[in-house]
Amino acid sequence: MTGRYTFAEVKVALDGVDLSKPEAIHGLGRVQSMLEAIEFPNDEIGKKILLVLRSAAQKLCDDLVRIHRGDKE
Repeated sequence: MTGRYTFAEVKVALDGVDLSKPEAIHGLGRVQSMLEAIEFPNDEIGKKILLVLRSAAQKLCDDLVRIHRGDKE
């Protein structure tokens, strides 16, 4: 994915992900890629917030993979 994205564009993409379906991982992967290219203030607070968002997206993807595979914690 290339380009720069706004929070509104990321929200629209995230709203379109149905977490109850196995293919949700693909939608979340797209959202995660969008977060990599999001337009965000390039200051220390902005960098910390973006790091938290990216980490949360990765954890959610990992959790969904485990849930849909039937793995236990």
